[in-house]
Amino acid sequence: DANQEDIQRMRELTAEAVRAGAWGFSTSRTIAHKTLAGENTPTLRAPENELMAIAMGLKDAGWGMSEMTSGWKTPDPATEFARVRGIPGGCVRGPVGAQGYECRLRRFVGA
Repeated sequence: DANQEDIQRMRELTAEAVRAGAWGFSTSRTIAHKTLAGENTPTLRAPENELMAIAMGLKDAGWGMSEMTSGWKTPDPATEFARVRGIPGGCVRGPVGAQGYECRLRRFVGA
């Protein structure tokens, strides 16, 4: 887990990246996104304070887009929606995007 120093550094690096030309920040909170090894991405359960620090880094830079993809199920849809809505609220001056979908995998067996 990130400590307060790590979280402050996330904010600083975000602002630095946007000032250097990055467009913003995107994260995934869905089990549909996997690493090449087939594992969940590290951002799946990123704590709210880390995401908020990154959003504040966008604010510090004066601009930046924020995008989050979510599966909307953890811990439940209402809580996750409040998180997605609340993190950029008041922090980001640029566009905000949120995506959500439910992924159901099916195996099709054919001859």
